[in-house]
Amino acid sequence: MPRTFRRTVLAALAVLTAATLSGCGDGGQSAGSRAGGDPGAPSGPPPVVATTLPVYALALDVLGDSKGIGLSMLVPAGSGCPHDYSLSPGDMERLARAKLVLANGAGLEEFLLAGPVRNLKLRVVRLSDGLKLIPLSPEAKAAEEKAHGAHEGQEANEEHEGHGHAQAGEYNPHTFASPGNAARMIETIGRTFSELDPANAATYRANAAARAAKLDALAGEFAAVAQGASNRKIVTLHNVFDYLARDAGLEVVAVIETEPGQPPGLGAFADLIEKVRREKPAAIFSEPQYSAKPAELLGRETGVPVYELDPFATGKAEAGAYLAAMQKNLETLRKALGSGKAADGR
Repeated sequence: MPRTFRRTVLAALAVLTAATLSGCGDGGQSAGSRAGGDPGAPSGPPPVVATTLPVYALALDVLGDSKGIGLSMLVPAGSGCPHDYSLSPGDMERLARAKLVLANGAGLEEFLLAGPVRNLKLRVVRLSDGLKLIPLSPEAKAAEEKAHGAHEGQEANEEHEGHGHAQAGEYNPHTFASPGNAARMIETIGRTFSELDPANAATYRANAAARAAKLDALAGEFAAVAQGASNRKIVTLHNVFDYLARDAGLEVVAVIETEPGQPPGLGAFADLIEKVRREKPAAIFSEPQYSAKPAELLGRETGVPVYELDPFATGKAEAGAYLAAMQKNLETLRKALGSGKAADGR
C-alpha cells in the first residue's frame, strides 16, 4: 500500500471509528400501540405484541380500522438494533400479558431466546417461517459470534432446537427488507389475526390480500429496474439488503461493515477499496440508521457514486409506512442503476 494512501485511509478511519452512530440508540420514539380499549383487560381486545417496527407497520396494514385486536410494538421505532435490544421490566410485563407475539424470526430477535422470556411460554408467530432464507457468510457469522458471544448463541440455539424455526446466527435475519418477503409476511399476519379475532376475519383477509398485492407489484418493479440495468453490481453498508438483492437480481459484490456500526480496520478497508475498484459496481449504498461516512469515504476513493437505501429499521410507526419507504428505495435504485456520473447520489 502506498505510504500516502495509507496515511489518508488511516486518518479517515480514525474519524469513522469515533463517529457517533445514529442507528443503535433510542431515537426518542416510544413504542407504538393501536388498541380498541384496554388490551389485556377481561373485556378488551386480545393483546398482540409486534417485536419490531417493520413487523408492527405491516400488522397495522392488516389491522386497518378494526378495534378487535390490541396491537403494540416492543422495540421502540427509533432503536434500530433489535440484535442488541435488552428487555425492560415493562417489556416483560407486556409480553406476559400478550395473547401472542408477532416476530420477524430468522434470529433477528435474540432477546426472545433469553431464559426469562422462554419461561413465559409465549405463543410466537415468526413471520420468516416458510421463507427461503439466506445463510450467513463466514465473515458475518464470525462477526455475530464476536459481538454476541459464541457460547451464549450456542446455548440459546440448543434450547430452541427441534422447534422448526431458524436459529440465531445461522441465517441472514433481515427478511423484512425485501418487498416480496414482506408480502408473504403480511399474508401470515392476515391468517393469524383472522384466527385470533374471527369476528373481523373478513377485514383482515381483505387488507392482507390488498397490501400483499401491492408489495408483490413493487417487488416486480425492483426486478424490472435491475433487469434493465447494464451494471447490476452494488456495495452495501452491511448485509441488510441481501434479500432485496437476491429477489431483484442484483449482485452484492462487497459489504463495508460485517458488524453494522463497526468500520473496518485499516488493512480491511484498503482491501475493500481494491476490491471495489476491481469489481466496478454501479453504486454504493449507505443506510440512514448508521453513519454514512464509511460509504462516503469508499466512494471518494473508488469514484463509485453513493446513495442511501432505507431498510425501514427505523421510521414512522404507522400504516403504509413500510410501503412508502420501499417505494422511495425503488426510485433511489432506479436513479443509482441508471446513472454512474454523480459523485454523491444521496
